[in-house]
Amino acid sequence: MISVVMPTKGRPAQARACVERLFETTRGHDVECVVVASDMGDFDASGLDEHVLERVTMIRCEEPGPMPAWNAGAQIAQGEWLVTGADDLVWREGWLEAALANARYGFCGLYDGHTDPSERATHFLLSRNYIEAHQGGDLMPPYYRSWYPDVEISEIARRAGAYVCPIEARVEHRHPDWKDAPDDTTYQAGRAHHAKDRRTFYRRQRFGFPNEAVAWGEDVRPIIGVPLERCVPYADEVFWAFIAIAQQGYPFIQLPYTRIDVARNKFGMHLLNSDFTHLVMLDLDHDHRHDVVKRLVRRVEADRRRWVVSGLNFRRGQPYEPIAFVVKDGATYGVADWEPDALMSVDMIGCGCVIVAREVFEQLPGPPWFWNDYRGAAIDNWPGEDITFSGLCRQHEIELWVDTATSSDHLIDGRVNEAVYRAYQQAHGDVGTEIESP
Repeated sequence: MISVVMPTKGRPAQARACVERLFETTRGHDVECVVVASDMGDFDASGLDEHVLERVTMIRCEEPGPMPAWNAGAQIAQGEWLVTGADDLVWREGWLEAALANARYGFCGLYDGHTDPSERATHFLLSRNYIEAHQGGDLMPPYYRSWYPDVEISEIARRAGAYVCPIEARVEHRHPDWKDAPDDTTYQAGRAHHAKDRRTFYRRQRFGFPNEAVAWGEDVRPIIGVPLERCVPYADEVFWAFIAIAQQGYPFIQLPYTRIDVARNKFGMHLLNSDFTHLVMLDLDHDHRHDVVKRLVRRVEADRRRWVVSGLNFRRGQPYEPIAFVVKDGATYGVADWEPDALMSVDMIGCGCVIVAREVFEQLPGPPWFWNDYRGAAIDNWPGEDITFSGLCRQHEIELWVDTATSSDHLIDGRVNEAVYRAYQQAHGDVGTEIESP
């Protein structure tokens, strides 16, 4: 027997039509359909033929999201083969024959009419033996709310040498992303979980998709990037600090001389292609403490949800303020006071010394993640790459933190640090006021 498990929510008529079409395209096969609804009113069985009704089982699953529904349906399904159905699918003639003919290893992806089948499938025909051997017994990985389970299942099958997705096994997916379905509340609710599900996927991918939730307590393994845009006019002051940091065993990314925005983007790309967990960027025109990396690492070790932590560094030009800004009511303000040895939540940071978790680069669109915005250059307002990066993080709800206990002097003809800032503040009045928004 083949069991099609079909979650549904808020689409009673559409779900009924989907069930009708399922049995129209599977004549001659021993097929059942398990409809899993979040509410008993989500499925309208009126008008279904008697021979269809006797092969439909409906259950209720109150746990939110389609993953619990698929897995609950799989538990009561009778078939040795399971199909991940949905109420927004259009079953095409011959799909089941093609899927069974190609499922030599207990796996066959179903072609949705849109996604490149060489990359992944979005729905599947799976044998119970395959599910037990490769997916820990779950029809769908229960670690996601709405997105990315299909990506994980396709990747697992590819690693097992079982992946196949013939275009003849066509089950069209009607979805607002492809402009062939209305963007109803069910789609909108699922979209709210995309960012979190994406982070979950990349983290599980790094651990080989274990048959359990991945803990967030992994050791922090940083790699250091030093942009070499400028020459080293302060070599006598910064050289030995970098030597001292390197002697602690931290690896450095070797990158040739290039623009600083280009360097930062390449550092992020390098991190994603490595097994390191964090990128620490240390600018060459700062005199860094020998323990700067340890200080930044301890902040993310204390709470792994802190993905971006910058040191408290200062602009090299007047008024020498901290590169730490907050946005309020559409205006941007510089931070004028702070607690010592504390973490400040801000909206914009500088990257003179900063630690960034790899999840940031996995979640944000890009590269590029860093760029200079010259649109306001005519009025002397051109945010640099650290400010545009901050804005991108803010758009994607990634918190930015400043460690007030960690600061690296910004070198010019002299040194810019808190003492210089306070002296300027005393001479010219409070400078923690509104500045031009980038």
